Amino acid sequence: MTEQGIQQPPSQEPPVGVPPLLTELRRWLLFLGGTAVGAALVGAVWSITAAAAASPGTFTLHGTMTLMKAVGAPSVGCLDTGGYSDINEGASVTVYDASGKVAAVGRLGKGIYASFVCTFPIDVANVPDGQQFYQVEVTHRGKVSVTADQAKAGKVSLSLGSG
Repeated sequence: MTEQGIQQPPSQEPPVGVPPLLTELRRWLLFLGGTAVGAALVGAVWSITAAAAASPGTFTLHGTMTLMKAVGAPSVGCLDTGGYSDINEGASVTVYDASGKVAAVGRLGKGIYASFVCTFPIDVANVPDGQQFYQVEVTHRGKVSVTADQAKAGKVSLSLGSG
């Protein structure tokens, strides 16, 4: 306090007797500790999110959709799929259970072009386990039956066109 009763702000200088090096070290330790706590929180959120994405009793169906006589370039991917313009990145992939009910829905990934053939990855998450076979349909192109073993092992292989 001053003579007039106005309180002065605390000094930003280190307390008497504390070397400046220790003050700087203390600041760095607080910074590093805060960073470590923040990283731990981000990691916890990621692990909780990943656990929620993979529901128990489900699997992700992996496979490919291949188009013959396509046009493209290896550096840019598939450019023209001819009469199959509905088969492209983002096209719907529907998985049905053995009774014909929709079990899960996914999308085609980005096509890879090589030698007049475009191959699109299929990834459909959260397909319920427990069926003997599944049916897979890309857009409206008809259902193709696959065994549960094929579906779980990433061996679903669909194609359109003639080679």
